Amino acid sequence: MALSPLEIRNQEFSKSPMGYKRDEVKFFLAQVAESVAELHKEREHLSRRLETLTKRISELEAQSGAIGHALELAKKEGHELIARAEEEARHIRESADDEAQKVMARYSQQINETKQELYELTTIKDAYFRKLMRVLELQDKALKQFDEEYEARRIRASVETLSAGFRIEFPLSDEAVFSRSTHRRRRASLFPMD
Repeated sequence: MALSPLEIRNQEFSKSPMGYKRDEVKFFLAQVAESVAELHKEREHLSRRLETLTKRISELEAQSGAIGHALELAKKEGHELIARAEEEARHIRESADDEAQKVMARYSQQINETKQELYELTTIKDAYFRKLMRVLELQDKALKQFDEEYEARRIRASVETLSAGFRIEFPLSDEAVFSRSTHRRRRASLFPMD
């Protein structure tokens, strides 16, 4: 049975001929009453604290449930985001690979076309070079022929201008005259006779 501090203070004892001293009992009972009063206060404080903590635990449990639910939703959304990101990355890689293949094919075609153009230009250059060499050979031959004809005309003119006493009585061919000219060595080195 729980006693209140007031009941302890007001407790009366029957008296006996050889009983306790009343003041000492009253003093002791007052101390016990104070201790019980403090214990009651502490118990009430702890009860209120327990009630507050119980409410807080209920709130935290509710929040924990909400946080757990939010965490589950966040995990689910995170997995979905990762899956979407991976899918998008795969799509981007495929698009980049396709574009790279197209670029490589285009450059390969341009390289082949450039090689073909280079081959054609080399062929044209070689043809022009051969034509130029042929023109130079013909020019060289024409210059030799012109020089020989010029020398022969000059010698004939010189022979015709000679006086009658210095004329040669027998006819000389152009080749014989040319071979005896003063420029024979120089012409032989420039235009060797076949």
